[in-house]
Amino acid sequence: MESTGERFIPEQDEGPIKAEHLSRYLLACQLLNIDDKTVLDIACGTGYGTALLAQSAWHAYGVDIAQEAVDYAQAHHQRDNLTYLTGDGCAIPMDDDSVDIVVSFETIEHLENQTTFLSEIKRVLRADGTLIISSPNKQLYSDTLKTENPYHVHELYTEEFVELVRSHFSHAVLFGQTPLWGSLLYPVQLQQPPQKAVADITTEDMTPIASLYNILVASDRPLQLNSQYASFVYNATDNLQDYLQQYYESGYRNCRKTPSFRLGHALLHPFAWIKGIFRF
Repeated sequence: MESTGERFIPEQDEGPIKAEHLSRYLLACQLLNIDDKTVLDIACGTGYGTALLAQSAWHAYGVDIAQEAVDYAQAHHQRDNLTYLTGDGCAIPMDDDSVDIVVSFETIEHLENQTTFLSEIKRVLRADGTLIISSPNKQLYSDTLKTENPYHVHELYTEEFVELVRSHFSHAVLFGQTPLWGSLLYPVQLQQPPQKAVADITTEDMTPIASLYNILVASDRPLQLNSQYASFVYNATDNLQDYLQQYYESGYRNCRKTPSFRLGHALLHPFAWIKGIFRF
């Protein structure tokens, strides 16, 4: 299967993208008490993360809109308590109130109708269920770093992301993820000492730091998370600046290799030439 930088393929990808992706699933496994729970990984991609969840969950479901990804997941990351399905995140092919936990990493920014997506997640979750969802922080990911991801339909600033999720769930806790020499996940704001449950946040009282990715844990019940948690997946790199340069350049190179990028470049190249003629 073709690697685009958007879909992590453990058998092909190494370095920064590996640390980034694995640390999210590590957070879900250790933070949410998934033992004996039914877990849904929506937009599961190649299934590596769904298989990690299935190591502890009673049953895990991986849903992806791409049949190619589902076929790859079934061939490479299968377990007895794991089911892969082809389906749209805005029309999840599962029954109402059928899962305890929904995991959705780096998906919502690819969708035009983000409200429908969250409504579908709410539909399949049980009343006391929990969602863990991540998305790039537009402020740093696009504005500060001046990058443009051709696969993203609508990126969200931190406040927008929190407000959108809180419009569907009563309680939410915000985490940030930042690339260092690996991938660091940490609580953005806590209102109670570490030995107590992590407190809820609202858009009014939070003072977010600049994280490359935002991660929200949300539910309609008060959240009792597994302690004060941060995860770090190490990626050996001598210099942070080199790491960051490798991180963004590798994603751009992968994007340029795809047939869709090459076709678009071929179609638009004449217009760029014409634009250059009138530039003064």
